[in-house]
Amino acid sequence: MQVATSGAVGRIVAASLAELRVECFELEGAPPLGALVAVAEQNPAVYGVVSSVTTEGVDPSRPVSPHGTADEDLGTVLSRNPHLPVLLRTTFTAVVVGFEEGGALRHYLPDTPARLIARIRVCDANDQCRFAESLEFLEPLLQSGSLADDVVAAFIRRTSRAHADPYRFLLDAGRALVPLLMNEPDRLAAIVRRIRPNEERGRMIQ
Repeated sequence: MQVATSGAVGRIVAASLAELRVECFELEGAPPLGALVAVAEQNPAVYGVVSSVTTEGVDPSRPVSPHGTADEDLGTVLSRNPHLPVLLRTTFTAVVVGFEEGGALRHYLPDTPARLIARIRVCDANDQCRFAESLEFLEPLLQSGSLADDVVAAFIRRTSRAHADPYRFLLDAGRALVPLLMNEPDRLAAIVRRIRPNEERGRMIQ
């Protein structure tokens, strides 16, 4: 899976072995929850799953003040205050789920963190499906923080929509989750509810 540099959405501003924090080029340019992203300028290539998105003031010591009256919509406020977007930034966090080395995908942590200031791109549907041919990374993703269940469900939903056989992928994902959450049945049920409508929940984990 070759990582291209086209379509970059931001640059890494903090990195550890397990996590990336990326500042977006555009205020509304963050990838969605559960998207697979890749470091576009590193060998081996590092992959992560988007786990949170934040928009805030550029200067954390100066909280963003509300603008406009109750009768003014967002478009009106922005047209009257064109400087506002310059004072804001959007960042997102991605949980590292693997890397590519020598043409082979590894679904575990790399030996070194991703490089700071390197560009990040959103993987396309084909890349996301190829990465998800192995679901070994679900275990660390389930341990990634307070939003872990939503992140896992979002990744599975996105991948199933792009998959050649969506139902088969959902079955495989459900079966992969069962042994990981065998001691947490309520949590497993909550994740399944986030993935598929009521009528298909049972079939996912049979």
